[in-house]
Amino acid sequence: MLTKEKSIAKEKQSKSKLFKRFGMLHRSPHLVIPIILVNFIISLYFLNQQSMVTFDGTYYIRYFNGDYPWMGPFPFGYPLFISFFKLFISDEVMAARLVTAMLGSALLYPLSQVFMRLFSEKIGLLLAIAAINPVVIRYSTLTFSDLPYLFFLMFSMWMFLEKKLLPAVMLASVSYLIRPEGLIFAAGYTIIFFIKERDWRVMLYACSIILSLMLVFAVENYSRKGVWSISSKASNIKLYDIKDWRKSEELKFSDREPTKTEIAQNVLKQYPKRLMVLLNHIKTSSTWPIAIIGLIGLIWRPNVFWLFFVQLLMTPLSGANMSLRYGLPYFYPLLVGCGFFLKSFNKHIDMKLTTAFAAVVGVAFLFNLKYLRQPELTTPDNKFFELKEVGLHLKGKIPEDAVIMDRKPYFAFYSKGSKYVSIPTASINEVIKTSLSDNVDYLVLSERIVKIFRPKLIPLLNIREQNFGPYLTTFYDDTKQRKGYGIRIYKINKDKLPGSSL
Repeated sequence: MLTKEKSIAKEKQSKSKLFKRFGMLHRSPHLVIPIILVNFIISLYFLNQQSMVTFDGTYYIRYFNGDYPWMGPFPFGYPLFISFFKLFISDEVMAARLVTAMLGSALLYPLSQVFMRLFSEKIGLLLAIAAINPVVIRYSTLTFSDLPYLFFLMFSMWMFLEKKLLPAVMLASVSYLIRPEGLIFAAGYTIIFFIKERDWRVMLYACSIILSLMLVFAVENYSRKGVWSISSKASNIKLYDIKDWRKSEELKFSDREPTKTEIAQNVLKQYPKRLMVLLNHIKTSSTWPIAIIGLIGLIWRPNVFWLFFVQLLMTPLSGANMSLRYGLPYFYPLLVGCGFFLKSFNKHIDMKLTTAFAAVVGVAFLFNLKYLRQPELTTPDNKFFELKEVGLHLKGKIPEDAVIMDRKPYFAFYSKGSKYVSIPTASINEVIKTSLSDNVDYLVLSERIVKIFRPKLIPLLNIREQNFGPYLTTFYDDTKQRKGYGIRIYKINKDKLPGSSL
């Protein structure tokens, strides 16, 4: 009898340990799930309002098309999710958008668990509601990798706060396959854990996970691009910050690789400017009250969320132009900072302070509603709009197996051209030579892009093809209509190209 009682007691103790181990999965899910569903429904509504794919999206959607140019300077993590969704959704654009919409909404769950782990349930739910941000929803409707990246990153932070290092490192390493910045967090978790626990065995396991994912990244880069690299932009440190193409026509881009001295000089000159632009985007995406309150809270309680500041300092070094979406990753740690700020006050003024913060969140939400309409993606004078319209206009008129040369694959994407070749930064004669060697059928010249990035080709926009003999024939031209930036498309007469005699 005594043995049976001991057995029952032992079983209860085992169940108790199991519940404690996974209890964090049950922190008020009945309250969090409706918040997630509201966010997803709002995202779906605005997702249907968008008719355009971003430049980055064309690369992501066609990443596994088999051709090197379609890969662009991007990791394969987000395209892998798109490919999985395409197994169930025939519309590849909708599949890509649903990835961002679903993961962008789902990240509210690990985020809410972080809030409730650090603060009270009331503050946690309030912050979860505050996380429904119009700027975030905006990017839930577009083909960018930011929200898939943040989903795994927030999940990893939840696991790390629960002192589950290996799941945290694994999730952060998966986020690294979506955006290379995830490596900062995987390494940061390992270092912080080892400093606190001095557990060599667990640290070796964590390092093995990180190195394994780095190896996967490097092998994938090499197999597709012939380069051993653990970052998709490792050799792309060019800190150009072009804001207005009309003021940049004098820019001359060359094929010459900059020296280390030139790179250092460029960094010293451009880094402060780019950092300030990024800080402004953080303020815009979070709204200045949340940014200020959150920063104060993070200063009072420095913790693992300061890894975001390491990312902040490194982001301006990337080859990408700073845009509003680069402010998104900092919105969530700032919300955590807001929680620390609220928690720091005594209970007597907790209700008043919480009410005041709720009012601030409401005002911030209303202030950022303007971003949901995304006017720059729907108005006719948008810089991408004409490329899309011309691409759709010529869809079916250009053979699907045609090879299209353009700076980026936007036109090729909408015209359903399966092959895409990037225009080299070279003279007109060299471009025509390259079109011969790459078996190009059509050369697409956008006025905006040529004047900024390919100024040597400006004559091709303004001078008729007879100046180039029988090699080029105008296939499409709206440069005189002035409804947008203007596009001229040449058909390459490959049988008449003299090759090396040019």
